[in-house]
This record gives sequence, structure tokens and C-alpha cells, in this order.
Amino acid sequence: NRPATSFVQDSRALQVDPSVCSGSMSDDMGGNRARIILEAVRLASSAQVPSLHLLIARESNILQLELVLRILLTYLPESTEPKVYIDLLHQIANSAVHAPPQSSPRPVQNGRELSDKEARYQVRRLHLLPLAEEQDLQAGCTDLLSLFLIHRARKIDLETGSIPEIQELLEPFLNRDPYLRTWTVSNILPLRRLNYEYYPDVEDPYTLEAFERLEGRPAIDSFLARSARAGGTQTIQSGRDIRGLVGPWIYGESSRKRRKTYHDRRRSSLVSPRPAGQVASSKEEECQTAWSDVNDWLLDLGLRDFAAAAETLEQWDGPSDVDYDGYNDHEDLDVDISQTLTLCYAQVGLSMLYANSETTPSTFERSSGVLRKVSHLSGLDAHPALEEIHTSSVPFVSKDYLDQLSEVYLLHNALLRRNNPITSSTQASVSFASLVLRSCVVLQKLGNPKSCRATAGLAAFAKPEEQMNELHKTLQKVPVKTRDDNAWAAVRQQILWLRNWQFQASGMESDDGKESTGIFGKVKRMNAEIEMLRALLRASCYDLAVHVYCMQDQRPIPDGTLERTILSVAMSFYDGASNGNRTRGGSQHFHEVNALLAATHSMSFYSLTLQHGVPFQPVNIRASRDPLSLIGKILEQNPRSYTKLDDLIEIGRNLVRAKLGSVRDPSSPMEEGAKIGSPNDNQDQQLHESSRRIISMASEAALTEGDFDTAYSYI
Repeated sequence: NRPATSFVQDSRALQVDPSVCSGSMSDDMGGNRARIILEAVRLASSAQVPSLHLLIARESNILQLELVLRILLTYLPESTEPKVYIDLLHQIANSAVHAPPQSSPRPVQNGRELSDKEARYQVRRLHLLPLAEEQDLQAGCTDLLSLFLIHRARKIDLETGSIPEIQELLEPFLNRDPYLRTWTVSNILPLRRLNYEYYPDVEDPYTLEAFERLEGRPAIDSFLARSARAGGTQTIQSGRDIRGLVGPWIYGESSRKRRKTYHDRRRSSLVSPRPAGQVASSKEEECQTAWSDVNDWLLDLGLRDFAAAAETLEQWDGPSDVDYDGYNDHEDLDVDISQTLTLCYAQVGLSMLYANSETTPSTFERSSGVLRKVSHLSGLDAHPALEEIHTSSVPFVSKDYLDQLSEVYLLHNALLRRNNPITSSTQASVSFASLVLRSCVVLQKLGNPKSCRATAGLAAFAKPEEQMNELHKTLQKVPVKTRDDNAWAAVRQQILWLRNWQFQASGMESDDGKESTGIFGKVKRMNAEIEMLRALLRASCYDLAVHVYCMQDQRPIPDGTLERTILSVAMSFYDGASNGNRTRGGSQHFHEVNALLAATHSMSFYSLTLQHGVPFQPVNIRASRDPLSLIGKILEQNPRSYTKLDDLIEIGRNLVRAKLGSVRDPSSPMEEGAKIGSPNDNQDQQLHESSRRIISMASEAALTEGDFDTAYSYI
């Protein structure tokens, strides 16, 4: 058999090479050869494959492989079913053509009516197509049968468009030649899936010719354009399409330009092996192949439809996850290259988090799934669920890691760079992304939602004053009702965690003056506590404020600073009042504090000792569940104090105005639990109730001391 180049060096010439008939064409034997060729052409044209098979078996010295393949390529109708001539192709390719069973000798027809000259003339006029086409020659394919099969497949598609028929033709020969298998896997397999399995209802399906012309990012866009959700009702199929369409296509690198680049790189690496120090660079080059177009497409999808991108990431496990339909399962990627490409793919997941600007709870939940996938792909510690924010499983991020970051790394065109410390899939970057995501969830619950990109920037790049402003803004937006101590206690814990991501994990409570790692990490602990105290006072959570900032052994705020802060908040209530009505707006808060101070001042003129001989302190008023009971103790411990009824009633009225404790006597059989100043109560009614109770206590004190006239006068 002659090499393929003998018939393709002049591929533009359509006439048959006279040398296909060995020997001189001027003698009788030459004329006989010509008549045999013409008979073969006639049988091929009429699709009489059994008769052609018999002729080839009988005249195998003339009808050799290359000539027969060109005759079949040129004249056998494309509508002929492959099963009819596959056996013939097997035999001529193996140079072992034998007569088909149940066949009888068949004389050459019509050729006898031609003279030798006429026969040779007609042979020279035969328009036999070359086996190879330009793109196959450039790819280095030299197997004649493979060239025939690929060219035949293109002709079948052009005439009938039947991809299943092409697949039937090629499958028996895939193990014969690696180029044929590669071409089939990268073209026929994805084209069959695209037109027949995945999207059979598309009005304008791809032709093989158009499919082979696809290359680069436009090809990726074309393959995956149909996988988007249709009206929000279909399941995202991008993962399936990357695995079943893009993966096989990239494997084959059907574009001549991409194949040439690949082979040049392989030749260069064989001639000049890379030094050991350049291994990383080689791996980076692998990431810049066609798979980088897939990564770019995924990142762009994340900008348009984050939910679809997150679902795609969940469905597909990276470049090693390709469905070859059994054609190429035995040829896996090199381990090092596969790992590098997988890490590049994992980097897309982290990049999607920072490129996305959505701040909804569902977005953060999907982002958590993306982080779990990235951790799995990278072989890192599993990303914990979002609910585990305040547990010992909080990831650790060092201050040194944050110091090396730059705002440039969050620019869109830098997200997929291999040396990006924020998006490269490492333990530090995944831990940082996990903490950023958890911070986003906390901020969203606190009423100040931010994207992962904004939150990361706040933690890594913001100045102390910028973080302080954001802390103040967050506390102003907290969607928690006033006077809800439990809810505000949780808010304080969240704020402290946002300041120091290791707060709960380490149990640290003291401020050592150093910056912490957190979105408010550059704000000093005391300053954060001062802002928290202001928020508690504005929310009327006085009991909680007293408990946290006045009754602890180690107070978060020094006494002097604490007093100045409380006075500042009280004056802000006064300054923020919209009018002079003490029952409305900021003026109401100011007058509550003023009433408390007035009651405390009046009580200071009486001798008062609590249990176990403990002297009375102003904080006891706030700590008591029944502040009016303190008036009863005054009456008990100060003789004839019942005669100062007006003063005692005014103290009680100020306690009511300060909205403290309970109005009714806890031992009373009447309804209990009414809180002074409760939004559901009328303050005038509360004032009246407190006066009645104090008069009752004064009457009992007068009777105890035997002053019946005074007791009677109070009734």
C-alpha cells in the first residue's frame, strides 16, 4: 500500500492518477485494468456492494486499498447503509479480501464494448476525490482508511445529515487509529448528543461542517447557550453539557490552530525539558488551554445568573469529569495536569463569590454550597454549614494573610489569575471566604446586607475610621424591637464576632490593644463596646446595659468613660426631640432618664439598707423587678417617713415615668406582670395605680407606728 501523501500532494486535481493502473496503458493488459476500474466504478455508483466485493476479491492485484477507497468515496451513494460495506472495508484494510459467501463469478459488464483506448480515456476522466482533506493532513493523519472514513462521514452529513449513520460507520474502526478515535470523540459524539439527545427539538441543528469550524470561547458559548433555564421552569443542564459536549470537544481539539499549539508545546517540552523550577509555570500553561474558556464562561454566568452558575458547579467535578460514552475512558489526564486543571476550576467557585453582588439569604445559602464544592475539589477541610457561625469550628485566618492582600485582587479581570491569593484555592483563601460569607449572613440579619466582595474589602482594606462608620451604621439598622434584652444580647455577641472572628473560638474578652481579624477588626474593643452601649440605651434596654457594663467584675468600659457615654446619650435624646412633649420621640427617652435621676435623688435623703446589711445603691433601682417595693423599705427603715406622703408619691411617679418594674404589688391577687410604661398601658392609669399603692403602704406604716389619725386621713 502506498502512503496517503501519494494521492494528496496534488489534492486539488480531481482526475485519477494514471499510475493506479500499474504497467503501460498501451498494451492489452493496461486496457483490461482500465475496464476493471470502470466496472468497479459502475458497481459502486449503483451501490452493488456484494458484486463490487466479489470483483475486488478477484482483481485484488489491480483494485488495491487506495484506489478502492477513492472509488467508494467518490461514487458510493451516501444513502447506502454502512452495514452493507463495513465488512468490505475491514477486508481491504487488512489486505485479506475474499469473496463474500454465496457469491458466483460475475463477468465484467459493459467494459468489453470499449476499446482499450476508450477505456483508458474514461479512466483518466474519472473524478476521484482525494482521501485526505487539508485539516487532516495538518493534524498528521496518515492512515488511509481513517482518512477515508472521516471524509466519508463529512459527505454523509452533507447529503443526509444522519449522525447516527456516521457513528455506525466509524465505531467498528475506532481502535484502529488514535486520530480517528480522537476525531470521532471530539466531533461525532458531542454533535450526536447536541442534535439528537440533549436538544432534539432545535429548529436549526448543527452540521458537521459547521461544528468542525467552532473554536475557542465562541464554541463554548454556542455549546452552552441552550443549557440556560427556559422561563425558570427547567433544570439547569450546564453541568451535563460541559461533561457531555464541551469535555469531548476539548479532548479532541478539533480546530487546527489549537492542535498545532498543542503539538508545538509538546515538541518544545521534549526537545528542551523544563527546569524543575518551571514546573509551576508549565502547569499554569495547562490551565490556559481550552478549559480556561470554560472557566471564563462560568464566571460570566455567575454575573448574569448566580443560581445557575452555583448549580453548574454542583453538577460538574471539573476537567477530569468528562463523559466519553465509553470511547476514551482508558485515556485519563496526567495526574499533575488533572490536579492543576481542577484547582483552576475550583478557583472559579471562589471568584464567583466575589463577583456576585446579590445579598439575599438564598444567595448566601448557594454561596455556602459553592464553598463546600471548592473545599471538596481542592481536598481541603470541609466547609461547615452557615448555622455554625459561633462555634469552635470557626476557620482561622492570620493577620499576616490579610496584610498581603490588595484591592487589585478583587478586580474582575484579576479573579482568575493563578497567583491571586484571594481566589486561588488554598486553605487560607477558603477559610477567608468562609468567614466573609458568615459575616455577610450576620450583616444581613442585622439589617445591613453586603456582598462578599464588599465584606472582604471591609475586612482587608478598610481604614479604622471606615470600619467604625460601618459599625455605627450597622447598629442603627438593627431590626430588633426595643426593650428586647435577649435579642440585643445576641446582637452584641454578633458585633463582637464581626470585630474578631476568633472571639467565640478563643473565648477572648479583653482588649489587648491589637487589631483583630474581622470586618470591624481595626476598631478597638472599647470603642466597639461604647457603640454597643449607645445602641442599648437607644433601644431602652437599660437592664441589659446595667448587667453588661455596670455589674461585671471586669467592665468592658472604664467608669469615667461609661458615665460620659450615658450622659452623652441622654443629651442626644434631648437634642433629638422633635418637640417639647416628654411623651414623644427623643424627648421621651431623655425624660425617662431625667425621671430616674429625680427618683434616685429623692431617695438619697432616706436611710435605706437592703438584705444582709448591704447599703442601697442607685443600680438597685434598675435591678429590682418591683422598684416601688423600695418605697415600702423606706417606710420600714425611716420612722415617721409616712408623713412625707407627697414626696413618696412623687418618687413613685418618677419611677413610673422612667418605665421601671411593676406597678402592682406582686402579692396582690389582681392581674400581675403589668410593666410600667408598657406600650399597651396608659401612663396616667399607671401613675394613678402607683399612687394608690404608695398611699396603701403609707397607711400601713402609720398604723404600725400607732398613728391612727394619719392612717385614717389617708383612706
